[in-house]
Amino acid sequence: LGGAPGFLPKIPINVLSGLLADIFLLSTSYKTWSIFVGAYIVGTLNLIAFLFVWTFLGVPEAAKLMSLLPILLIVALTMVTIGLIIGLQVWGRIRNKRIVRQITA
Repeated sequence: LGGAPGFLPKIPINVLSGLLADIFLLSTSYKTWSIFVGAYIVGTLNLIAFLFVWTFLGVPEAAKLMSLLPILLIVALTMVTIGLIIGLQVWGRIRNKRIVRQITA
């Protein structure tokens, strides 16, 4: 959910959503369930924020995208779920490697 190339408002949107995710994950001690919940919340808010900014700036196709919001949310959250599952499987395999222990120490 990085946004359009060269779209300057994506910087504050992504900074704020990243801070929100970090605060949520820190407050829940990085439990596995909180990674999923945090990703769903941030992904949804990020998508809505981009559509709001595009509508506010008068992007011509923003109204069409707004009508597709439910479909976009389903697709985005499905992709987030798949990515999280794959990422957690990879993390489970490399978590006890020496180099990872050195980096995370």
